Amino acid sequence: MAVVSGADLTGTGSWSRLFEGVPSGIRDDNLRGTPLPFLKWIRGYPRCQKEMESLWASLADYDQKFRAGDEKSAEKIYSQIFRSMDATSSPSCADALRRTYYVGAVSMGPSYKGGDGFYRDDLVLMVILLANKNVIHFLTPELRHKMADGKKSLWTAQKNGDYLLSGVYRCQNSQIYLSSSLRPFNLAASLAHEIDHLYRDKTGFRFMWDWINNKDVRSFVISDEILASLYGALYQRNLFLLDKESGSTVDYTTQGDEFNLFQKNGPLSQLMDFTHLRPPIPFFEFHGLIAQKKNDPWVKGKLCEVDKTIRAGYFAQIKGSCNLEGIFPKSTWFTTESYISQLRRLRRDPGQFNNYLLELETWEEALVRPSPVCSAMIEAEDRGDLKDYIGSQLEDQGGHTGNSGVKPCLRVKY
Repeated sequence: MAVVSGADLTGTGSWSRLFEGVPSGIRDDNLRGTPLPFLKWIRGYPRCQKEMESLWASLADYDQKFRAGDEKSAEKIYSQIFRSMDATSSPSCADALRRTYYVGAVSMGPSYKGGDGFYRDDLVLMVILLANKNVIHFLTPELRHKMADGKKSLWTAQKNGDYLLSGVYRCQNSQIYLSSSLRPFNLAASLAHEIDHLYRDKTGFRFMWDWINNKDVRSFVISDEILASLYGALYQRNLFLLDKESGSTVDYTTQGDEFNLFQKNGPLSQLMDFTHLRPPIPFFEFHGLIAQKKNDPWVKGKLCEVDKTIRAGYFAQIKGSCNLEGIFPKSTWFTTESYISQLRRLRRDPGQFNNYLLELETWEEALVRPSPVCSAMIEAEDRGDLKDYIGSQLEDQGGHTGNSGVKPCLRVKY
């Protein structure tokens, strides 16, 4: 699993409201190579230390076997991990173990030298916060059937042995649901995808202001899904590229759920080669370089392929010709990485640590109520503007959706 560097800070009262333990090692400006004690910051650690450390070690073993190309051993370890999280085997620690799994999944991958390139450590901290606040849940077969309420539904739809739905962000209650059948690397990419939705839901009112005024929430939803898909795909692709640089021969493009966007000779792979960027590749740098060349006929053609692929996964009707506004919205603060990089800057400055905690506390507050973005989407659904969007097909038992972001299993063509 990834090693992230750090130095020591004293604990604070605000920290203890959000995390377990104390914030030792959280500053990374010395780049000493000391791992951040992520596990100790997960709710339940003092009570379930033995079980959580065992699961964490198993995830590290899975990480090593998977990235070495030993799929058979990795799958065996995965089965053991899932059995260890069974509530009947350790009922008092079941929630703590699930939190450990979510955090461990996004901590996986090759080690890398710190810097402002990848922001993985700050993404992990955000996942710990969300897990500690019980925002993230497994979308189990039992929960799928409960959500479907006995009806034929996208919640339970399958094709070729896969569920069509691998992740959901529900804006009405600020909850993220991830398919319990996702393997760790795919779960990490799906979680990055759904957190990207959550970020834009809670901060994106100005971002979508023009669309709201024009009652064109559909365009916002298209942009929201495109950006979340690109963010999740690039997150996972960075892990593969970092491994490749260290000599690994494992081809993640045959493994990753988001990697249909990065198939060999696919449009995103070709665009990435076009930029000549070295991993880990920041989303904004990749996005910015492509934006500069978006009117080049070859680049525009590849971008239109990306646009069509993603829209086809989310909308039954693809209206109009290629429109790159979804990929290149007017706002520049439009993806999770903007927030994660903001956290990094606050965290690296010793005098800003309290501001860092205050920023996290604003998210704690934002999670308890629907946002203006969520209200606008629900109004658009009521008008029928989103009837062909797959998120509108996910009614709960009360007949409401409240989904501002979903993630279909794009390996399945439907």
